[in-house]
Amino acid sequence: NTLGGVGYKYYIVDRTTGTIDYFARLSDPNGNWISNEWHPSGDTLYYYLPGIDDVFVYDVAARTHARMDYLPGGNWSPDGRYRSEWSTDLSPDEILDRQEAGQDIPLLRIWDRETGEFRYYCIPGAEGIYPPTTPGWSPNGRYMLMRFTLPEEDRTLETARPRVFILDTQTGSLTEIVGTRALDIDSFVVWWNP
Repeated sequence: NTLGGVGYKYYIVDRTTGTIDYFARLSDPNGNWISNEWHPSGDTLYYYLPGIDDVFVYDVAARTHARMDYLPGGNWSPDGRYRSEWSTDLSPDEILDRQEAGQDIPLLRIWDRETGEFRYYCIPGAEGIYPPTTPGWSPNGRYMLMRFTLPEEDRTLETARPRVFILDTQTGSLTEIVGTRALDIDSFVVWWNP
């Protein structure tokens, strides 16, 4: 804290070099603090100030601060370029219009950190659900593994079972993994045999 003052001072400590850089100061009489999240590469710190909806971005190398509307939630891809989450940007009316037209609802979105653009994916038969587990990335960042029960099958005990899918994010193809051991799959593994 500011030792007798109101609020907190924030520093970034580089443990490899021992350098300590002053980062920010928050003078808040309510005792609120800055919440933050590091990018997997460690080159960017995303932080949130109390009472402000935007997210602030600190570039570690340039030592500059910027502001963006928001940081999408979800899991980072292994290379830190993409972030995925179960979400749709459609309004309830747009969802209803798509359902009445027999169209799938985009439930998965992937944010590209470099371009700021989103890609949306539909999972046929999964309308209206948000699976309890976040899709997992393959080590090369191309494929996503997801498990969930389709809503129409969740209504009866005879057909209720989780399904395992692999999404190819480059082609958009969705493949269901079937077989007695399919439910044992919960992550990608890199296998190397010298």
